[in-house]
Amino acid sequence: MGETYGYIRVSSMDQNESRQRMTMRERAVAENRNGTFSFRDFYSRRIRRIFPALVTVLAAVLIFGWFALFPEKYKSLGRHVSGGSDM
Repeated sequence: MGETYGYIRVSSMDQNESRQRMTMRERAVAENRNGTFSFRDFYSRRIRRIFPALVTVLAAVLIFGWFALFPEKYKSLGRHVSGGSDM
C-alpha cells in the first residue's frame, strides 16, 4: 500500500457546537461563583463573537445575488437579508 503521512480529523458541527456551549457554560458558572456574572457582559461577548460572521455572510449573499438574480428576486433577497439582520 501507499505511505501514510498523517491524518486529517474532521469534527462534526455537533461536536463544535457542544464544545462551544460547554465553554460558555463553564465560564458563566465560574463568573457566577466569583460574583462577577452579568447578563449584559454575557450577551455582549456573544454579539461580538457572532456579529462579524453574520455581517460577512449577509454581505456575501447580497454580492452573489447582485450577479445571479433578476431584479425582482434581488429585491426579495434584500427584504430577507434585512430581516436576517434584525437583532
